[in-house]
Amino acid sequence: MSAILAPAGSGQPPLTFDDFLAIERCSQDRAEFDDGVRFLLPPISPAREAIVRNVAARFQHRLERQSAFRLHSLNVLAYSAPANCAVYPDILVSPSPPMYYDSQCDVVLAPRLVLHVLQASLARRLRTHTFAVYRSLPSLTDLIFISLHPRGIESFSRPHHHPQHWLYNGCADRLTLHLGRLSLTLTAGIVYRGLTDAADEA
Repeated sequence: MSAILAPAGSGQPPLTFDDFLAIERCSQDRAEFDDGVRFLLPPISPAREAIVRNVAARFQHRLERQSAFRLHSLNVLAYSAPANCAVYPDILVSPSPPMYYDSQCDVVLAPRLVLHVLQASLARRLRTHTFAVYRSLPSLTDLIFISLHPRGIESFSRPHHHPQHWLYNGCADRLTLHLGRLSLTLTAGIVYRGLTDAADEA
C-alpha cells in the first residue's frame, strides 16, 4: 500500500474529499482517503473475493425479507466527516434508504455494520487506522473481521448504553448478529465455502 502526496515544495494543499472523489471515480485503481492523502490499495485476492461473495449471498438472503437495511459490497466507500477519512469495507450494511454523500450513491455516510476480510497486506492497517475511522462513526454498531490464516470470525460491537466503548466478542467459527429485529448468522462453513487450506491470502 502506498500514499499519494503532493510533491514536496510544490505548494499544493492536501486533497479535499471532493478532490479525492473526482480522482477515484475516474481511476482503475482503488484508493482510500486519509485526511488529505490518497492511499492506493492492493488488488483483492481471490480468497478474499470468494469470502465476500459467500457472506454477501448469506446476508442478502436474510435482508431481502425486509426493507429496513441495505447491503453494499466492495465498491462503496464509508465516509467519516469527523475523521475526514473514507475507507472501502468489503461488506457494508446501512439503514434503508441509505444516506449517501452525493447523487453518485457510492459513498455511504451512516453505516450500521461493516465487514473486512483480513488480506495479509492490509491486516495491520485494518486493525489500527481503519478501526479508528470506524470508531468515529456514531451510526456504526458492528464490525467484523474475517481471518484467512488461521481461520476465524472476529466481531466488535458498540453497546447502546456505552456508545464510546467497543466490546470484543472473540474469535469463533460461528457468529450471530442482531440488527433491529433482524438476526444474521455466519458460520465458518458459509464464510469459507469453496476455499482450500492453501487459499491465496496475498
